[in-house]
Amino acid sequence: MSVVPSTWIPLFKHFDNSILYKIPSDELNLIQTWSGNRYLDLDHVQAIKFLTRDVQELDGPYTVARIIKDSGEISFELIDGQHRRHARRQNERKEGGGVVITNNPVIVRLYHCESESKAIELFEKINNSKPMKYQHSAESKIYKCIELLKLAFPQMIRSGKTFRPFIREEELRRGLKESYIFRDGNYQGPTPDDLVREIVLINQSMHEKVTDNISFSNLPISIQQKALEKKFYLGLELYTFPWLKLANQSYEFKLNPLGL
Repeated sequence: MSVVPSTWIPLFKHFDNSILYKIPSDELNLIQTWSGNRYLDLDHVQAIKFLTRDVQELDGPYTVARIIKDSGEISFELIDGQHRRHARRQNERKEGGGVVITNNPVIVRLYHCESESKAIELFEKINNSKPMKYQHSAESKIYKCIELLKLAFPQMIRSGKTFRPFIREEELRRGLKESYIFRDGNYQGPTPDDLVREIVLINQSMHEKVTDNISFSNLPISIQQKALEKKFYLGLELYTFPWLKLANQSYEFKLNPLGL
């Protein structure tokens, strides 16, 4: 949805231009969770349910962002409150001896984010204001890496179906989460800025491999030509992303060249 639904009733406008709305709870349930959020922790959901005496305690406010994507598409996404929302859904099913309560009003605070980067800033601002261990979460750092890469290589990292040398954003996010950088639920690599600087240098070094036809001779000429035209070679590696490991090793070597 791109326009605030008519069922959303405005209540109050804050100094930061965010607006408080009263909306039907089933519409809250339809809002997708922002991809930069951590995975749903069912133990956390159970703890919320245990501490909740009345489902109305979970009426909000929930933080929702209206995000303008790189494609120009507008998306409404839940930035904060996914665990409370999940607990509320489960509590509703128990209310009234098993009768499901639908369309009970809840409160959301809506922010307008002109880009994904603004959504990251909002996410970190919210988490920095709360005493929780997920401040500066690994997911937000991975999200920041992707945003910086998209700035470094405009139009080359895209959502949805892509063909080499373009990189599918969802696959890149998966690659980051499955890499050595993201271990035991923690981001253990260099800062997103430092990592992306190393990746940019690696992309530049790959230029010779393509022009000399050293590593990618098995690829169709059209793909190699597109990579040369765009000066973007990271996507030639399919979705194994070996340059992630190389970038981290290069950064660590610069910090400690003697390996001490």
